[in-house]
Amino acid sequence: MTDLFRDRCGDLLTGSYDCTDRIVLIAYFSLGHSPGGFRVWWRRWHGDSDEQLDNAHLMRLAGRFARRVRASAQAHGIPVIDCKATDRKNEMGAALVEGRQASRGITPLA
Repeated sequence: MTDLFRDRCGDLLTGSYDCTDRIVLIAYFSLGHSPGGFRVWWRRWHGDSDEQLDNAHLMRLAGRFARRVRASAQAHGIPVIDCKATDRKNEMGAALVEGRQASRGITPLA
């Protein structure tokens, strides 16, 4: 039995997931791991131009991305929890699902 997440993103995934409290996506963007690779990606996106490759544009890009992630989560009733690197995320997740019925697929915590 497949769920909505697997139907939509299955061709991008390897392995499987089975977690009742959260889904963590770890993306590997190989071009972004070196300055030259990042420029290649940027130039492909901006028609071979570095004209807008500066801190101001990168900050705007990051802000737009964060706003879109939050808007999509809100539209679909998915809570977003901001964590610090030192937070014990597995313990936070366990507290959120305590007493909940396990189910298959995507189930908002509402």
